[in-house]
Amino acid sequence: MVGVCLLGTGAALVVHIVSGVSLRVALALAVSLMAAVVASIWRRATATDRQRLLSRLRVGVTAGFGATIIYDTTKFLLSQLDPSPYNPFEVLRIFGHLRLKP
Repeated sequence: MVGVCLLGTGAALVVHIVSGVSLRVALALAVSLMAAVVASIWRRATATDRQRLLSRLRVGVTAGFGATIIYDTTKFLLSQLDPSPYNPFEVLRIFGHLRLKP
C-alpha cells in the first residue's frame, strides 16, 4: 500500500492533464491522501513491522536514487548523440511551471 501511495504525484499530474484541475491542488490532495494512508499503516504496525518498513524504505530510496542517476546520465548522453532539437530535460522546466501555475 505504501508503494502505491508513492505513485500519487504521477496521479496528480494525470488528473491535472485530464481534468484541468490545478496541479498544485491535485498535488496537495495526493500528498494529503498519501500521508493519511502511511500514518494509518504506521499506527497499526507492530514494532517488527515498522522495522521491516523502514528497512524496505531505505532499500527503495537507495535503488531509486541510483536508478535516477543512471537514467539521467543515459538521457543526457543519448541527447548529445541525437541531432534532434528536442531537449529531454525541458520537461522538468515545464513541470516546474505547471506546479507554480495557480
